[in-house]
Amino acid sequence: MVANQLNFTKNTFEEAQKIRDEILASGGTDEEARQAYIEIISIPKEILEQFNQKRLNEKSNENIEISQTKNKNIDSQ
Repeated sequence: MVANQLNFTKNTFEEAQKIRDEILASGGTDEEARQAYIEIISIPKEILEQFNQKRLNEKSNENIEISQTKNKNIDSQ
């Protein structure tokens, strides 16, 4: 879970840097680049909670599938 959060944050950070650099390269001002960077890098709490819930749901589904597979194997013996 923590690794997923770190990757999400890292990807957001890299995207913000990319957008900032593109704005500057195309002749935008430092202020425009800074504002775009801040808008992208600012991750609302709700977005992080949704991300975490999605990962928890995926993990739960994986555990259910593993459990069902084990039960099928036991039943077939």
